[in-house]
Amino acid sequence: MKLFITIFMSLLCCSAISQTKISGKIIENDSTPIAFAEVILKPLNSEKLIGTITEDDGSFQLNATPGNYTLEISYVGQQLFSKAIEVKNEPIDLGTISVENAQKLDEVLITSKKKLIERKIDRLIFNVENSSKSSQGDVVEVLKIVPGIRVENDAINMIGKGNMRVMLNEQILQLSGVDLINFLQSIDSETIKSIEVISNPPARYEAEGNSGLINIILKKPKSDSWNAQLKGTYIQRTKANYRSSANFNINKNKFTFSGRLGFINHQIALQESLKSTYPEETSATLTPIDIDLEGSVASAEISYEIDENWQLGAQYYFNGTTVDIQTSPRTTITQNNSVNSFIRIEGSEPQHPRVHKFNLNSNFNLDSVGKKLILNLDYLYNTNEDKKYYQGIESPSLDENAENSYFRSFNKTNNNYDIYSAKVDVESPLQWIDLDFGAKYAYSDISSDIESFNTGYTSNPTDDIPDVPAIPFNYEENIAAAYISANRNFGERWSAQFGLRLENTAISALSPNLDINREDNYTNLFSTFYINYNLDKETNFSLNYSRRIERPNFRDLNPNTYYRNPLIFYSGNAYLDPSFIHNIEFSVLHHDFVTRLYFTRENNAFGEVPIANTSTNSTGFSYKNYIDRTLLGISESFTWSPIHWWTNVNNLDLNYANSTFNLEQPQADRSGFNSRISTNNDFNINSEKTIIGGINYWYQFAGVDGIFETKAQSSLGLSLQFLLLDKDLNISLRGEDLFRNSIERKTAKINGVTQHIRNFYDTRQFWLSISYKFGNDNLKVRSQKSGNTDTERRAGG
Repeated sequence: MKLFITIFMSLLCCSAISQTKISGKIIENDSTPIAFAEVILKPLNSEKLIGTITEDDGSFQLNATPGNYTLEISYVGQQLFSKAIEVKNEPIDLGTISVENAQKLDEVLITSKKKLIERKIDRLIFNVENSSKSSQGDVVEVLKIVPGIRVENDAINMIGKGNMRVMLNEQILQLSGVDLINFLQSIDSETIKSIEVISNPPARYEAEGNSGLINIILKKPKSDSWNAQLKGTYIQRTKANYRSSANFNINKNKFTFSGRLGFINHQIALQESLKSTYPEETSATLTPIDIDLEGSVASAEISYEIDENWQLGAQYYFNGTTVDIQTSPRTTITQNNSVNSFIRIEGSEPQHPRVHKFNLNSNFNLDSVGKKLILNLDYLYNTNEDKKYYQGIESPSLDENAENSYFRSFNKTNNNYDIYSAKVDVESPLQWIDLDFGAKYAYSDISSDIESFNTGYTSNPTDDIPDVPAIPFNYEENIAAAYISANRNFGERWSAQFGLRLENTAISALSPNLDINREDNYTNLFSTFYINYNLDKETNFSLNYSRRIERPNFRDLNPNTYYRNPLIFYSGNAYLDPSFIHNIEFSVLHHDFVTRLYFTRENNAFGEVPIANTSTNSTGFSYKNYIDRTLLGISESFTWSPIHWWTNVNNLDLNYANSTFNLEQPQADRSGFNSRISTNNDFNINSEKTIIGGINYWYQFAGVDGIFETKAQSSLGLSLQFLLLDKDLNISLRGEDLFRNSIERKTAKINGVTQHIRNFYDTRQFWLSISYKFGNDNLKVRSQKSGNTDTERRAGG
């Protein structure tokens, strides 16, 4: 810990460089002072600008570190003055600058706009204001046309990365699945400025995860305003589902408040199938699963500007659900092509998770050059009582006189998560480079009490579940991190960024009853590198590299074992190790055409794997570090409008995957190609663009996924949207997976036993959604980035 403190204090001291005062006054040729003119200093070797606004008398003052700059003066979009200046250690008085101002404030009409897609040194920027979705719904609809992103069945993925994290104004959203979709659908598309796609996050962000980041940037309209939105959604899957949400935002003087509420009532019918072919028999299990879920999400953010250089803020977030899962597995066991026996199971899995998250933050502007200090304190509490009840009968099918065998199991796990963190970030633009550095410390205390009872096969039913002693499992984790990142421009075309992040992790896992006593401590250095070249205004080349770590989720580490029937059981693994990933990406942006070449190498990867036991003809699903995998791919994204009323977005991804395995029984390497195509089409049916039709389609070709061979999937969706009452009322109709072709099918051969898996997740659905917004749309809400995003995600927060 002393090492991290020493590094951080050294960086802070090194960034404290003296600044020079620059002053002057701007007047028109007739000696009239120009108020509210923009005065900008542009460093020759940096992207960070230094700026101010002239006073009523035309005077201005700003501070800068020694170096070479270009001084620019602009008024309502028109440049009035430009001059190269050299700043030394002595104050500079530019005196009175006389300019000719032909523009009057009430005469100016600004018509220029940003490109649809832009490239920054470490991210791709999709300017929503210039897209066809800018006034057509919500964030989820916009994400469907962002290059490299796909939205399918309540999941948001980055091509080549899988499930990813989503930020709102640099704040990680501690949501996933339907909760995340419900939250994002409460944000109107007209409030979005841009969406940043960060495929390889820089050193400032945690080194955890290989999924990439999406950062949604909201507009910053006028102060002293408020707005609200109400939304309700009916979803017809196999059964009826409902969602509703409300949000309210207000900015008054120096005070800002933002609040959101969301409610869901889902009834989902799933179907999972597992067929295991053993040397002497075959076991086929079909499991219908009915999920009844009621949940609520609430969040509140408050910020206050003490003065122009100091902002204080606080956040509270709550997510709670009540889940009742009913399962009815049916297993048929055959020998020599004849049915030998049936197993009928009835199961119930009630759950009651609750998450509370608190954040305190403070932002300090240390000078007028752009130096900032950002502090975050976070606490997360997550609790869940997870119960599983199963009972069933095995009936011989050939011998009528044979007796039935009975089975009963019970499993209860009380999980409690306490996670604390403190984080500090410093942004320090210097004369020749932009420097960012910071440090973070996180402590996680996770405790579980496990109660488990399993009869195996018995000749008589077990009516009562006996009292069983709880088995404790405790897990502690300490992560200390420090980082530094430097960014520099080399002329107008070249730029580069380099970052280092040092993380020390100490873990302790203890359960004497289960003979678990693990102590581990490791330190790793994670590097990031980016280089960017602008060929011209329309063409950009970018190359980047990153080393990252994938830590197991806390649920994966929990050694709890439960049985769905005597032949199928599930368990965690307290001895899972993290995996380490190397990423290289080269991309080309030309107009609205994006090409990505990517390479990923992951060592010691972990995952859930079905391990067959040929002596008992049973299958256990457990987590293991068993994969080394390499991925090499290319993706293409093209956005265009062949006709003024038709917007078309197409994506193609092709990759080659190779995996080697480390299991008890040797497994042959698995390699092969994966490919996916998708098209998203919007049609403006009327000239006012208030009636919009949509046709969307994707196809996933057969391929490989780790140890599994996967079959093809596809989905067709149609939509119709009405924007009424000056686009404040939005009525949307949508159908997804209309032909029910989005079915997961995969096969693996492990320990000489072939496993066939077929899962359907109730993805065919029809939506009716109505939203209405009111109030003053000119809203100014500042969202604060939480300081503990990575650990909270692994805790399910």
